[in-house]
Amino acid sequence: MIRKILALLALAPAVPSAAQTVESHSPRFVATQSSAYQSFIKNWSPDSTPLCAILASSADWDAVLHPAGVMGAHKPYAPQVDFWRTHGMLIVARTVPGAASSIRLEKIAATKRSTGVVVTYKLEGGADASFMTKVWLPIEVAKPLPVSAAFKDTNGVKCSAKLGGGAVIGTGKRP
Repeated sequence: MIRKILALLALAPAVPSAAQTVESHSPRFVATQSSAYQSFIKNWSPDSTPLCAILASSADWDAVLHPAGVMGAHKPYAPQVDFWRTHGMLIVARTVPGAASSIRLEKIAATKRSTGVVVTYKLEGGADASFMTKVWLPIEVAKPLPVSAAFKDTNGVKCSAKLGGGAVIGTGKRP
């Protein structure tokens, strides 16, 4: 009896498992850690507001980020050249007090016309300190890239970028 069941299962068409189904609908947006790259975000003014950008190429990356040469373990300065053929990146950056600060993605939602996205993020840490530091959130995006991206933190600070528009300085103040 067991042999008959196994034989029938072998002849049955393959049905994708839940894991395969999830993989075939992989997310279009992947938040990565800025620490994956040995780079720092450029300066902007006023630094009390966010900086945001939609990056479509390595030239866009180079306009917003700069290599940070350090001794010790080496990480890539930027995504590989092949990355830009199929992906782009959304970036939001903030200047915050203290070194223990981080920036975390909360959610991404498509706009009504599906040509743009709204990225909600949360700043964490950033207690009063005697110095300021920059934190940035890179979000990998499968092409085609959104035409626009609106970034807002959970405190209401906003920044909007357009594809091909370079880095944009947002509105709002540091928390």
